[in-house]
Amino acid sequence: MVGMTKIFDYFASKTDIDSKIMACNILVSADNYDDAHQQISAIRSFGTTEASCFAEVIDMYISTMDTSMTKNMLEQKFNRLNDLIADNSPTYSGLAKTLYEYAFDTILPKYTPLFEDDLPSKTTMDETISKFYPYAIYPNPTSDFINIELDSNELNDGIIDFLKRYGIENIKDCEAIQVNIYDINSRLLSTGKYKYDQPININVSEYPSGTYMVEIRSCYNKIIQTKVVKI
Repeated sequence: MVGMTKIFDYFASKTDIDSKIMACNILVSADNYDDAHQQISAIRSFGTTEASCFAEVIDMYISTMDTSMTKNMLEQKFNRLNDLIADNSPTYSGLAKTLYEYAFDTILPKYTPLFEDDLPSKTTMDETISKFYPYAIYPNPTSDFINIELDSNELNDGIIDFLKRYGIENIKDCEAIQVNIYDINSRLLSTGKYKYDQPININVSEYPSGTYMVEIRSCYNKIIQTKVVKI
């Protein structure tokens, strides 16, 4: 904790917005919401769109964590959360996505483009992929385990042909996926490979409260990332 305090003091002493945001994130990850609100005020004072949007999202997040904001209240912010997610801002869009997924008990997959000479549309590709790569991560928030459910991955002729179009000849490689968990500072905390047809239960009970990134990597290099809140 002493080391974290030094890191916080370093960023809090800076005057640029990125440092103030980092200081705020450190306080939030430590559940120090009162001091975090002071950082939020300092961030708002920059007067930029980025500062305003980050302050708005982190305020919603803190209110959700301290239970003053219910799921129903978050649902009323449907359009605003969608707008903040669509900004694709590295500062606040990920957190807005987490709030959206929590409010509506749904998953917003991250699209990673695949390239070929005649590239199909994003919609067509996503529809094809989703037929053999649906997934669910729950509960979110969680206090002990993260459960991941994957499709049974039955590789029919159509799916095998689709994969081979992207240079994947060893189809057996597609029988397993890799799951990585990162902390808020993008440090890898755990990694493992799992079969599609086996239950995936990852113990996070020893992790400090905060937000973590669960990353699923498939054989055809599609990456899906979902933020999970540990309470």
